[in-house]
Amino acid sequence: MRIVLLEPPARTSHEYELWRAIPTAHVTVISDRCGWEADACIPLPVRRVPVLGRTSGWSAAMAWFIGLDKVELDPLPDVIVSLELFSIGTWQAAALARRVGVPHIVHVAETMEDNPLYRLPPYRTITDRVGLRADGYICISERARQHAVALGCPPDRCHVVHLGVDTNLFSPNPSGLTREPIVTYVGQFRSDRGADKGVVDICDAAEQLSQTIPGLRVRLIGDGHLRGRLVQRTRAEAHLSVSEPVRRSDIPDVLRQSRVLAVASKKAWKWEEQFGFVLVEAMACGLPVAATRSGAIPEIVPEWNPLVAEGDVGRLAEAMAAALGPDGDEWGARNLVWARDNFNLEKQAEWLGNVLSELVP
Repeated sequence: MRIVLLEPPARTSHEYELWRAIPTAHVTVISDRCGWEADACIPLPVRRVPVLGRTSGWSAAMAWFIGLDKVELDPLPDVIVSLELFSIGTWQAAALARRVGVPHIVHVAETMEDNPLYRLPPYRTITDRVGLRADGYICISERARQHAVALGCPPDRCHVVHLGVDTNLFSPNPSGLTREPIVTYVGQFRSDRGADKGVVDICDAAEQLSQTIPGLRVRLIGDGHLRGRLVQRTRAEAHLSVSEPVRRSDIPDVLRQSRVLAVASKKAWKWEEQFGFVLVEAMACGLPVAATRSGAIPEIVPEWNPLVAEGDVGRLAEAMAAALGPDGDEWGARNLVWARDNFNLEKQAEWLGNVLSELVP
């Protein structure tokens, strides 16, 4: 099957890995840059309008491809794929699909039907006139499927296919979980605008735990506008460390050196946790998880892991302490099985291929 995937300008995502892993699929990515490890890439220039904050890094960016209407696809693809019901990329993908006469599929991660973008132009128009009229929808969670159906997508065309990770790459430490009390956070250093992964809450919870857990270490790996504030905290809180983002190929080693992964996501005005790749990566490495019940997390992380309400620092500290304790070994072992059964990239890609065979004539 020949697939053309439109990646929103300047966006970094792992969703494309699922499409690329479909057996016998040939994937062409249209983007403002190459480097997607796809079978082919068509780079196009982009025009951006600086509204609603920065215009990169998210599917709703006010940015569109220039010259897409002149791109010749030879041989013709079997399907055109775009991300999110409301994105300008979906508008352009629908036009491209009509021009070349192939189905248009929307990959849906969004989970907030009350997202204010659905009430604002041009997002409202795109959703109503294009997003809800696609030939099919691949939803990365049941929560995303329910959201799509609530907006008006035909239920029989909405299918849940979880994202996946390479469980050969993301695998446990052969020596087992480290006995050292090391809690790791991998993600964005942001709050109160866009995605809020709760990194400050993790620091506050760690400050409480440092009084009762000797040798506690909390490693924060990532980047964002809170970096300076977090680095300043490390000067007074010896258990904290802040590191630059690492290459994805290095994340398995980072996780295997940890005992617990902590993610304290909190709903923001236009975002809640949609999947949480690092959660699945950590579980595939046999780690227990301490996290919040934000968005789709309760669907991705099984109930034996301690999940707490968003913003409840006291409960988060208790969850981290519990995961660091002896129960964490059992939770991590069960997480490994869960991840391999539900989020193995090859299995999910094979399932996606089966779903596409139903949606694409």
